[in-house]
Amino acid sequence: MQIRVPLGVRAFFDNKEVLRKPHCEKVNNLLFTLTSKSINKYRFEREDFEQTCLGAINKLVSGTLVLNDWIRKDFMNQFNTQLQNIISSFSTIKPAEDIADIKKYFLKNRRRLTKINNMPEDSDLGIMKALSLHDCKDKKVIISEDEHFWGYKDLLDKNYGFIVVEEWNCHLIGA
Repeated sequence: MQIRVPLGVRAFFDNKEVLRKPHCEKVNNLLFTLTSKSINKYRFEREDFEQTCLGAINKLVSGTLVLNDWIRKDFMNQFNTQLQNIISSFSTIKPAEDIADIKKYFLKNRRRLTKINNMPEDSDLGIMKALSLHDCKDKKVIISEDEHFWGYKDLLDKNYGFIVVEEWNCHLIGA
């Protein structure tokens, strides 16, 4: 995800023309490769997707003095355009609702993470279970910056049949 900064407010953003997440280029290159090889891409439906999007924009503009409505609206419009591109190019997987078994497994196998809560959240568990149940002819891979995924990646691969790749290492897929 990347946002173009209007010329008139670039001074508030260290004169950057574009704001982007740290690993945006790596993710975009991977998506291009997957698309060019006709490899199916999936995303998970999230109930809090709008909030997540707004949070991403707030992160991009944090630390600046430009917090007025018109710049936020411009950023949201750009974000929504990119979001529509993502929605149209990805198939959707609905997170599982019955997560009792996977929750029990993670309670038994809880690890010390850098996050305050070492236990994956219910929304994470729903994604994990849905991905484990998803029918796929090839190896299933999820890219995540969430420690609740990569902090347990060996257990998820061994017990739930999918590989977790940290977002910052997504350029290594297929390398």
